[in-house]
Amino acid sequence: MFNNQIIKLDSTIYKEHFILLSLLVLIIFTLYSPALDGPFLFDDTNNIEQYPAVHMKVLSFPALKKAALRPRPVAMLSFALDFYIHGLSPFWFRITNILIHICTALALYFLLTITINLIFPNPEAHKFHWLPGVSTILWAIHPLQIQSVTYIVQRMNCLAGLFLLLSLLFYILCRLSTSNMLKRGLLALSSLIFGILAVGSKPNAAMLPVLIILYEWIFFQQCNWKQIRRHIPFLLLSLLILLGLTWYFLGGDPIAKINSWYAKNNFTPIQRVMTEFRVVILYLSLLAFPHPTRLNIDHDILLSKSLTLPLSTGLSLATIIIILLVGIVLGRKLPLLTFGIFWFFINLLVESTLIPLDFIFEHRNYVPSMMLIPAAVFCLMHFFKKQAARTVLIVTFTLFSMWTYERNTVWQSGITLWQDSVEKSPSKPRPHESLAYYLEKEGRDYESLQHYLNVAKLTPDNPIAWNNVGNLYMKTGQFKAAANSYSAALRLRPDYKDAHNNIGNALSRQGRFKEAVEHYKKTLQFDEKSAKVHTNLANALAGQGNAREAMLHYDRALELASNNMEARYNRSILLLRLNRFAEAEQELLKVTQQRKNFKEGYNNLGVTQEHLGDIQKALENYQQALSIDPSFLDAQKNLQRLEKRRHM
Repeated sequence: MFNNQIIKLDSTIYKEHFILLSLLVLIIFTLYSPALDGPFLFDDTNNIEQYPAVHMKVLSFPALKKAALRPRPVAMLSFALDFYIHGLSPFWFRITNILIHICTALALYFLLTITINLIFPNPEAHKFHWLPGVSTILWAIHPLQIQSVTYIVQRMNCLAGLFLLLSLLFYILCRLSTSNMLKRGLLALSSLIFGILAVGSKPNAAMLPVLIILYEWIFFQQCNWKQIRRHIPFLLLSLLILLGLTWYFLGGDPIAKINSWYAKNNFTPIQRVMTEFRVVILYLSLLAFPHPTRLNIDHDILLSKSLTLPLSTGLSLATIIIILLVGIVLGRKLPLLTFGIFWFFINLLVESTLIPLDFIFEHRNYVPSMMLIPAAVFCLMHFFKKQAARTVLIVTFTLFSMWTYERNTVWQSGITLWQDSVEKSPSKPRPHESLAYYLEKEGRDYESLQHYLNVAKLTPDNPIAWNNVGNLYMKTGQFKAAANSYSAALRLRPDYKDAHNNIGNALSRQGRFKEAVEHYKKTLQFDEKSAKVHTNLANALAGQGNAREAMLHYDRALELASNNMEARYNRSILLLRLNRFAEAEQELLKVTQQRKNFKEGYNNLGVTQEHLGDIQKALENYQQALSIDPSFLDAQKNLQRLEKRRHM
């Protein structure tokens, strides 16, 4: 079946590949350098930047447990360790991603080296000693891998790929080993441990048992259908493990979970699967020609409603069937091609079939491409003349390097990344919304507003979109337009508490306090314990002249949040108007104690103390306000008036 000596390679070959793989490290760091200083992007924010579980400040078992008791615990632990060592630095998080990517490439290289020597006996295997190194480099620098490496949160993907390869590698070493049972047992145990780590990084790795059976059947059993019967128990066990993991990750009732997901989407399971036929063909085309103009953080995919709508759906299905048939027919003649084909499709089964995730993401090709690219390289050298194949590989290496570097420049900021996506997916709301978010963070409010308006136009029935538009109108001082936008949100969702609060703010800024009060009170019907809304309501009531009720809501706001300085300061202003100077002084003392550079607070404290007859303290507080802002006109007038009063 195979020769145990085939894994013993000439030492000169190892030296060649050591040099080659050393260059790989340098190449990868060079190609990924443009994005190293980029910020956290997209889902990095929720999973890392704003996720307390991974903000591990002390290396302890409770802290590690806190990070691990989350979905994808292995990946989350790695984020926690990164935070512990380097803090919340996107640079070092990306460095870790690159190192994992390099380790994955090394694991792929060793796996391919053993596989080539399983397929070809010596000395024929020597003719293909270059294939592992070349294939590994092409896979590692492929532009499609950027979304798994540069996109920090997709470390989940990289770790799953690394541990999956290591699990398969140790299975093969166990299978080839002629050592005693103890050593073989340790190899088998290592395979199991790496398999568990793979699933703990990303559930997709649950396909590992199927991949091991595939490898066994193709490379150890030479595609002998009779031999596969021996592995039926293992296959059934693998299926049970896969079903068990599915049950666990989907909350104990996968069918109900999937149905609830589809209830929130505007497509059916059949429509999703049909759409994925076209997505898979797009993946193959991107693997073949990954020009930066074809790459996108958020592709816009037309839903397939039938095999003929669009027509490419049926054609894609036919293409997939043909590819699979080619893999079956050529199993014995070209086993690496067969393995690459089935490896690709098996590793897409979880995310490209029934589970209603986003239709397409480029990072989903990270693991599937691991064996498909080596298969393509092998076929190139097998069917073409040596010089022609070498030329194609050199050109491919050059183009992939250029395109990977160029594509990484797009990941330098949220604005560049989502601007690129808006240009490529102009009819999809999420790119506009994401670009608007990053433009707003940079203070480019008018540009941000235009993209929020685009989201609202693309999803006119989306109340959140109209609320976001209103928020930007507020920031740019267009209060009437803001109120109209919030009204549009409320027409779509009358119980939208944020929109009620926001329209109250817009109406208050226009002096329409009576209407504002109505909306604030509606907000409190949904969230009575919001200190912010009680403060807003109190402000509007004060604007109406309803001091008694305003005071009640200021008191309630401070009861809910004693550190609410806005409520405390505004309450002090109302107390001043009511000539309750002693109470106003107490409030302002608390405000200025908390906000040391609050010039208005010191000025009003001076006014209060002047009314109380404490001229010296009033003088000191006017001077303190002017030390913060020498051009503060109110404090200047108050100080001048007080000094004249002292000299009279």
